[in-house]
Amino acid sequence: MSELLCPKCSSDRVIATKVDGKINITCLECGHEFKPGQGATSYEDFKNKKKKEIQNNLKLDKQARQGCVVLFLIAILIFIIIKLCS
Repeated sequence: MSELLCPKCSSDRVIATKVDGKINITCLECGHEFKPGQGATSYEDFKNKKKKEIQNNLKLDKQARQGCVVLFLIAILIFIIIKLCS
């Protein structure tokens, strides 16, 4: 039988409850609530899921920085156009 680990803290101290036909899993260490399929089934699985999460966050950060650079360049162009027209 495979163990179930919390996707947030990797603890194996979890409890499952069924409410209105839906299964919810709660970590007894950190209190994180998650659904079946969201937890890790091994520590290696936990590390892989965290690695993917970090990679996705880095990708989002890069996109946000690129957006800021574009806005900054647009602001500079508008400033130059205003100075040239004055």
